[in-house]
Amino acid sequence: MIDIQCKSCGGELAFDPDSGELKCKQCASIVDIPEENAVATKKPFTETSQIEKSQEEYTQYACATCGRKHIVPSNQEVMYCPSCGDATNLTKAVSVEYLPDGIIPFKLNKEKALNSFKDWIKRRKFAPNNLKKLAKTQSLSGVYLPVYNYDFDCFTQYSGVGIREHRDSEGRTHTSRHPFNSSRTDRFNNYVDSANSSIQSPTLREIANFDYNQTYVYRSEFLYGWIGSDIDISLQQSCARVRQSSAQEIKSNIKRSLNYDRIENFVCNTTFSNIRYNYLYVPIWLNSYKYKDKIYNCYINGITGKVSGKAPKSFWKIFFTVIGVLAVIGGIVYLASSLNI
Repeated sequence: MIDIQCKSCGGELAFDPDSGELKCKQCASIVDIPEENAVATKKPFTETSQIEKSQEEYTQYACATCGRKHIVPSNQEVMYCPSCGDATNLTKAVSVEYLPDGIIPFKLNKEKALNSFKDWIKRRKFAPNNLKKLAKTQSLSGVYLPVYNYDFDCFTQYSGVGIREHRDSEGRTHTSRHPFNSSRTDRFNNYVDSANSSIQSPTLREIANFDYNQTYVYRSEFLYGWIGSDIDISLQQSCARVRQSSAQEIKSNIKRSLNYDRIENFVCNTTFSNIRYNYLYVPIWLNSYKYKDKIYNCYINGITGKVSGKAPKSFWKIFFTVIGVLAVIGGIVYLASSLNI
């Protein structure tokens, strides 16, 4: 482990997304992180698989306001909770934590992440105008979120009856029935699932367009100056819901591919094999902001800048849009009735 203090001036070292190395906050000296960019290998999953505990000591911060837990290297302070922004209800303890097999380091700095957030806000058609002004001064927290990353194979058997309907030249409806019984195979690679309940897995997968070939074997230096969130979802819980969500995706894909007007007596069973996993830290810029006493969370991919989240909507913008649409419809109806006269 590299000392967290700069040998040149005694300042604090922090991981720098622009250089991919450690940089002194005081004198801007660069300290190389030893190269270990072999992809963190995935391990076979069994019903008894567990995440191994780290042998290094880290400081854990717990927020009494939102209940989230975060970890940082020893001698590093956390001034406020990145999940809810509260600075008054943090407690800390030095403890042994579950640390990841691998890490994808930040490449997007704070300024670029803020620009991504501003662009995202601008595209929110019904966002209040003062929210767009707020985006100019909004602060972000760079957080490594814990994820389980899976590869697996699926074999699915499905059957049912496809219904097609058509009308003849006299307007009568005819129905034809088409029984089917078939199977398919699917391969999933780098299917990520959140290991922390602060972000839902569908939201995470929406922005998780990472290059997983750029996964580094975990080193604590990547966490210098940043925050890592602790896990609160076990590997076994995660794998169970990954099976459920991927099976549902397969089921939906099959229904779309069948091209019937409707389907009856549909039965779909998926079995899983060759499940492999690893536990990773992925870089996310977290923007937790308050608007009219309500907290909104926005997540920004720390590599690509892709954004996912929720934004408040302006009642008046929606109201006047609806009024405008109704006015247009009313105008068309009036014009049509006038022409008929």
